[in-house]
Amino acid sequence: ACATGQEPYSISMVAQEFVEANPSARGAKISIVATDISSTALGLAKKGEYELFALGRGLSKRRQEKFISKVKEGVWQVNQNVRACVLFKGINLL
Repeated sequence: ACATGQEPYSISMVAQEFVEANPSARGAKISIVATDISSTALGLAKKGEYELFALGRGLSKRRQEKFISKVKEGVWQVNQNVRACVLFKGINLL
């Protein structure tokens, strides 16, 4: 389950860093399918908006600076290039 999206976005960030660091991977299309049964969680995940506290739990300062932008007071959003690699689907995997 992708919950509110932190995990698939983190995977997208790592994949983008890999492509940047490996010339043979340049041009590779990154595509991540993230699922959850909760439409509420999926709605939040698609926005990719989080409070700074939520971002600080597991996302390095370097990645925060590279992949996250402040959109309004107290709210930060995962950059479009990261969000574009993740497809959220409402699926029950059980």
